[in-house]
Amino acid sequence: MLCVQGGFTVMRRVLVSFIGLFLSCAALCHAADYLTLDEAIGIALKNNPLLKAEDENVRGRGYERNISFANMLPSVDLSYGYQRQNRTPTMPVPLTSFVGGQPVLTTVDVPTGFKDTYSFSLSAIQPLFAGGALYNAYRISDNTYGASSLNRDQTVRDLKLGVIDGYYGLIQSRQTLDVAKSSQASIKSHLDVASAFYGQGMIPKNDLLEAEVSYAQSQQNVIQAENATRISESNLNQLLGRDLSIPVQTDREIPMPGLETTLDDAIGTALKNRQEIRVTELQIDSAKKLVSIARAGYVPTLAASYTYTKFGEEPDIDFDESWTAGLGLSWNVFQGGATFYGVSRAIADRDRLTFPKARHWIQKIEWDTAKNPDGLNRAAYAFAQQLSLLEDSERLELIEGDREIAPGVTLTLTGGHTNGSQIVEIESPDGYYVYPADIVPTMFHTALAVTSAYDVCRKDTVRAKQYIYSRLKEKEGILLLNHDLNRWEVHVSELKIK
Repeated sequence: MLCVQGGFTVMRRVLVSFIGLFLSCAALCHAADYLTLDEAIGIALKNNPLLKAEDENVRGRGYERNISFANMLPSVDLSYGYQRQNRTPTMPVPLTSFVGGQPVLTTVDVPTGFKDTYSFSLSAIQPLFAGGALYNAYRISDNTYGASSLNRDQTVRDLKLGVIDGYYGLIQSRQTLDVAKSSQASIKSHLDVASAFYGQGMIPKNDLLEAEVSYAQSQQNVIQAENATRISESNLNQLLGRDLSIPVQTDREIPMPGLETTLDDAIGTALKNRQEIRVTELQIDSAKKLVSIARAGYVPTLAASYTYTKFGEEPDIDFDESWTAGLGLSWNVFQGGATFYGVSRAIADRDRLTFPKARHWIQKIEWDTAKNPDGLNRAAYAFAQQLSLLEDSERLELIEGDREIAPGVTLTLTGGHTNGSQIVEIESPDGYYVYPADIVPTMFHTALAVTSAYDVCRKDTVRAKQYIYSRLKEKEGILLLNHDLNRWEVHVSELKIK
């Protein structure tokens, strides 16, 4: 009995040890989820649903472009038919004969077809001239395809930027945590010394209490740093399309590679590569081509045609054949003014604002920079035509400084991202909101020291953030983000601010 019981005890211990070893290995494997920045970007690109939707959109626009191109090619139709009649078709033909020297008129039924008829035909039509309508339609579809590809590239760019910010943000959070723990250890040593000195009557109790308060504050700092690290890790996992609780091991240092370029070269690269600028150029070009398509209604269309036919009594149709070829000219002379109105509408669409009824409040310093950009700002304001449309719309109001534009809606001049950057503060019965625009474009820019590389004055951006955060804390408000892929509103309690 003791042997059996002892055997069960040994087996239980072995089983527990095995399970413990298995869980330890699993935890070790799970904890070893080390990611380089390139690997993190690759995972995000693979899992991001928005990027997958962009891929489908690009594919669909490609099909539309192919259809537009096909409309300029010949259209060829083939047909093969069979027809059976109840009798062989005939036609009476008068026939004169002489009987006894006298003419006699009779009729003879002459076959004009077959009782069983097989037919084959081939017809081809090639548009030769349509006033440029077909070609411009193809160019528009090509522009649309190009714009969709650029939008996808922009999504990739923004996603990569988000992952980079998230990856380095996690490194920064962990470095902050290391500093907090190191500071806590130093303060703990100081507290131990203070306790020993107080025990020997060498320092007053107030000094000991001050050391205890400092240690308690260091513990709070460690807790805050740990929470910030967990949030940073969750934010990175969210961008990677993974479970938020998956632990992530990253590099410990943020690399600082040098950027060897001149300002003029950087501006040239931005003008060439920025997707937003190129998409706008394609949209403007498409609007012009829509006018050309509408004007094509004023001119005739010309097409070449060819038809080949063959029919017979047998399925192989080896009896009679014919063909015709020709040119066809079509000209719509009058359609109640439809062409004229179509042209007028296309011109209006080309020259209209996206939101023609909207009123625009722009800081005067911002408008002056946009109208006359210097070398630093030239790439950011490469849309002179849109500015001209806005200027002529009588829906533009230039302001200088803060302005309440509606009850509870205030524009506040901050500068920072651009010289005339402004934020929107909204006071409503539902609460207080701040739309910071590009001062805080994403969650990864909420840290006070993290600013965009595009900011013209980083100090003004930091001051603007300080103002925004103080107002949010005072009002228990909500921050509205304009470039974040996953969040667009964030309560002040979620922000890592002091």
